[in-house]
Amino acid sequence: MRRNQRQAALVCVTNQYSCERLILAGKNLALSEGLELKVLCVQPPEYASGSYLAEIEYLFAVSRRAGAEMIVYYRDDPVRAAVTFIHANRIAHIVLGGVPDPAGSAF
Repeated sequence: MRRNQRQAALVCVTNQYSCERLILAGKNLALSEGLELKVLCVQPPEYASGSYLAEIEYLFAVSRRAGAEMIVYYRDDPVRAAVTFIHANRIAHIVLGGVPDPAGSAF
């Protein structure tokens, strides 16, 4: 970790267009807390061939508009890749998505 580096909010995304909402939530968090914004996407190595290139490019564009740096890793162990990234950067908050509740609850 670089000591002179500002703390950041990290948004973890997949290869889905709907992750735009997570990036926008991360942007709001970063602005309210005075943090940098970083976006991390960890995909299986077999996806590096371009299977989801349009979705990843879209999320890069959303990240850029939000003022974020987006990093994509192709790794077999996404948890280890994310933890390594978190330890190497000054991450203060992490924004994650979840599976929508099929019962329709807002909580």
